[in-house]
Amino acid sequence: PAQHTEGLSNTTRDGRLAPLLENVGNLSYPVATRSPEAQRFFNQGLTLVYAFNHAEALRSFREAARLDPECAMAYWGQALALAPNINDPAIGEDREKQGYEAINEAVRRKAGASAKEQALIDALHARFSGDPGDRDALNRRYAEAMGKVYARYPDDPDVATLYADAVMNTSPWN
Repeated sequence: PAQHTEGLSNTTRDGRLAPLLENVGNLSYPVATRSPEAQRFFNQGLTLVYAFNHAEALRSFREAARLDPECAMAYWGQALALAPNINDPAIGEDREKQGYEAINEAVRRKAGASAKEQALIDALHARFSGDPGDRDALNRRYAEAMGKVYARYPDDPDVATLYADAVMNTSPWN
């Protein structure tokens, strides 16, 4: 809850929504963007999701979207950062709403994305309904959808990681 929205409107001294961090690794997951800087912020956001720093990941993905408003994966990343995770499975209405809005922005822009990006966007779209209602069912739908993405892209370690994460979130800490 608050950890995902608190301080997110703060900007850096240079007007960015997030700083570029140093020494957080060298993960690179190329996405459809015309902006090398948006790509750097996308990479940083995905790195931070993997490191369970979802609030900072959200800021990075928002900065990627600010830099390239047509980058569908920047909005996908926002939804991913807002989604339930193994350490915070109960997202509540505010995060559900924000995630739903973000993934719908990704869906609106997915025509400019690669086939793999479109598959990731469609899978994450299954996780949000705009109503937190039956979160367990939504998490299962996402895991099933990610299983199909993984079947199409079994050699992509990030797809495999996202699929494993999706499956783990169907029964967090159980």
